[in-house]
Amino acid sequence: RTQRDGTLSADIPYVALDTFAYDSEGRIYYQVNDIHQKLISGYENLPSPPPGTLRTDDYPALAKFYNGIYQGQDVRVVSLLKPVTDPGMNGTAEIRVAETQEARKGMARSLMADTLLRLGMLGGGALLLVWFTVSAALRPLER
Repeated sequence: RTQRDGTLSADIPYVALDTFAYDSEGRIYYQVNDIHQKLISGYENLPSPPPGTLRTDDYPALAKFYNGIYQGQDVRVVSLLKPVTDPGMNGTAEIRVAETQEARKGMARSLMADTLLRLGMLGGGALLLVWFTVSAALRPLER
């Protein structure tokens, strides 16, 4: 949002900031830059997209995904470009969100465990259903 003095500001609710603070497995960082790439909010020095990083075709937004290093940790970063068209200010602001690779690996492990548990329950249920069906079908032959 543009202020009266012509600067850009970002109002980020505290609830959203809690999401960025700590994950159970790692950290999540964010950064908001104005149209001149001046920091408005968030963490300083998040890695910029390397030259030649292409926009993703997976999302309709102007997003770039890339790997980087922040505070000595491997991070996965998304850079989202947001057009700013207010009176007296035209350009593109940038929002970056970075997640440590440990956080990503932890989320992948959690998703895999949850999926395997559900598949195991589904497979067990299917086996039980087959056992009951075969038992019921063979019951007349026992007489």
